Amino acid sequence: MQTIINTIKLPVPRQWLLFAIAAVWLTASVKVFMTAWEGILSSNFPVIYFVLISFVGSMIFTRLVFLKVTAKYIFRIHNMENERPSIFSMFSLKSYLLLVFMIAMGITFKYFNIVPVYILSLFLGALGLSLFTSSMHFLRAWRLKTVI
Repeated sequence: MQTIINTIKLPVPRQWLLFAIAAVWLTASVKVFMTAWEGILSSNFPVIYFVLISFVGSMIFTRLVFLKVTAKYIFRIHNMENERPSIFSMFSLKSYLLLVFMIAMGITFKYFNIVPVYILSLFLGALGLSLFTSSMHFLRAWRLKTVI
């Protein structure tokens, strides 16, 4: 049994956790933004307003939330004692739970039409661009081996 657990751990060099987070967040940013884009195209909301509001919203999200979270993750990874931690240690347990909650909320809002499509799409557009910005910070930290 211990062999299976050790196999599942998938140990990687600590620096590669930054690349893994960047890949996860980049993938999520594309998925979230494409969901927003599809919503806007189906809602008759002017695309130019969507782009502008998403861009301004992403600057606010990035400044208030994502820069702090990104810096916290980078700092945590650089200060890990283990040189070859599990690939799954890129996020803390609390972060995994938050991700599950956010995904569930997104599915719930979309499935039950709790808010109008264009409002949800504006939020998702800003969120997708913020995730993209954070993924670039993770890639930079991976490439330069820096701590924010």
